[in-house]
Amino acid sequence: MFNKLNHFPDEISGLKFNITNDSVPWFLISLLKKYEKVSFICQNNNELYELSQNIKILYPQIRIILFPSIDCPLFSNISPTIENKSIRVNSLNSVLNTNCRFSILLTTFDSLLFKTTPKSFFKDRFLEINLDKKYSIECIKKFILGNDYYRVETVRQKGEYAIRGGIIDIFSPSEKFPIRLDTFGSEIETMKVFDPITQLSFKNINISKIIPSAEISLNDESIKKFRINFRELEIKDKLEEYNLISEGIKINGIEQFFPMFYDSLDNSYSYFHDFKFVCLTNFDKKIKDSENIIKRKYAEFENRISINKYITESDELINFIKHNEPILITDLLNEEYICLTKPLLDLKKIHNENDIRELVLFLANLAENYEIIFAVKNTLSKERIEKFFSYELSKKEILLDENIIKKIKNKINFLEIGIKKSFISNFSICSGFIVITDEDLFGNKVFRNTKPKVEPENLIHEVSTLNKGDLIVHNEHGIGRYIGLKNIPLYQNIHECVEIEYYNKDKLLIPVENLDLISRYGDKNSPVTLDKLGSSNWQLRKSSIKDKIKIIAHDLIQVAADRALKKGKIMIPDFDLYQKFSSKFEYAETSDQIKAINDVEDDLSSGRPMDRLICGDVGFGKTEISMRAAFIASMND
Repeated sequence: MFNKLNHFPDEISGLKFNITNDSVPWFLISLLKKYEKVSFICQNNNELYELSQNIKILYPQIRIILFPSIDCPLFSNISPTIENKSIRVNSLNSVLNTNCRFSILLTTFDSLLFKTTPKSFFKDRFLEINLDKKYSIECIKKFILGNDYYRVETVRQKGEYAIRGGIIDIFSPSEKFPIRLDTFGSEIETMKVFDPITQLSFKNINISKIIPSAEISLNDESIKKFRINFRELEIKDKLEEYNLISEGIKINGIEQFFPMFYDSLDNSYSYFHDFKFVCLTNFDKKIKDSENIIKRKYAEFENRISINKYITESDELINFIKHNEPILITDLLNEEYICLTKPLLDLKKIHNENDIRELVLFLANLAENYEIIFAVKNTLSKERIEKFFSYELSKKEILLDENIIKKIKNKINFLEIGIKKSFISNFSICSGFIVITDEDLFGNKVFRNTKPKVEPENLIHEVSTLNKGDLIVHNEHGIGRYIGLKNIPLYQNIHECVEIEYYNKDKLLIPVENLDLISRYGDKNSPVTLDKLGSSNWQLRKSSIKDKIKIIAHDLIQVAADRALKKGKIMIPDFDLYQKFSSKFEYAETSDQIKAINDVEDDLSSGRPMDRLICGDVGFGKTEISMRAAFIASMND
């Protein structure tokens, strides 16, 4: 809902505004009151995701539709990530089939330039499962199979399904969690959502929606069109890809053949024609620049498909946006534009008590007309700022009047939000607020990622130790099968790479100098399912195992703590009797045996419960150690 902290309270009128980059989330939320459906064109995916996160922090109930650029090299043999594809297909499906009132669409210049699946494909293409209505299980299975869901043993990511007897697990791109259908015969008895990591159900639901899993659908009709187009273009160097797609296998990099699956693609922007667009003032230049980059990437790959099959002409997109009468924004001062927010330039970094005093007095002058928002990154920054307005601290160190402190404290608010620069709304245009970031107060902190330690014994140091067919584990991509060495020409040099095969015969090439990224899995004949490149299954499995390890570690620590608090019986044997018993051992003790015996004797005499495991091969003297421990225990009974 709208509140005093997440939008400008006065109605915004006009089409040209001066605003700071960090105030865009507040601006977009404010526009919803007038336009109901607002779209902002970001410069890249990073900006898109950051902006989405900040809007959600300000207005958690708001509906945000994301249509990012594909996150892989263009026209290559690499596909976008599952998450990227799911976000895109969910957005296209939802704008056609749901009411998008009071929603904000975030997209990029690249996304709007690239053409996409015809609207006729997505229109009414969804299946809503409602337990109050009867559904045929065969109908659900038919929809899944006809919309490119992958069948797997365990559903962990969007676009996957699993069938185990009467249990059907489905993870639709439109849902936050996968659903589990418990069926009996041809009817659904229960429907639950479950955690893809733990696989545990946690809530019963009555309604869920299933949508297509990708923008490219492989069915008899689309495969037939692909085969015809492929032969007409006489493409000679992609025969392997042709054969796999003809068999209905969705290969990595299938997007390079996107236009060949349909009679024609639709302009992406046509999906969003009823949104009010918000753009940078130089949006036309940005679109031209994006078009030039796409065309340069296209020229790097041998592709017989016309570039116009993939993208919209930049002039066409520019004319569409202009016809939409977009709202233009800039962070550069322009007299023709309405200044809505401006940088807070009078702010000093906090170094000492005098700086705190100046900040308090500065805010005291603004508190009458503005809400004061401190944008912090964590609770530590919040606690540090709160101390500035503690009267006891101020009275003691910086000599401020108690009434001033109280006046400011009534207007202070905190938001954990990721913005960098402070700003203030223009009071002559709209009453509102001042936003101050902890970065402006305390300076920017640099956070460095530490590289996890790799155990040397698990590394593959020499390629010669690998045999064809060996199972390999890659740190990021999971379990694959070693194929061999392959020389790759790149930038006029030959690079020797390790070739690893993954699910669906996908290949990964790793330079031999990066062997620290892989390790052996085990016996090459082990019954293991290879991971899928671009899938998050491996990361989810690692995360699940880490969580289980933490639980086990917690239990072990608890057991160790309980044991440490308990007292055991002190067991000290009679020296002569013990020596006489030990001398009857007819073999000479090994050095490891002697060490183990001494450790056991120390344990028994320590007065603490024993916690020791003796390991050794058959015939190496474990029984003798246990016999001596038993003798000591019996002598102290």
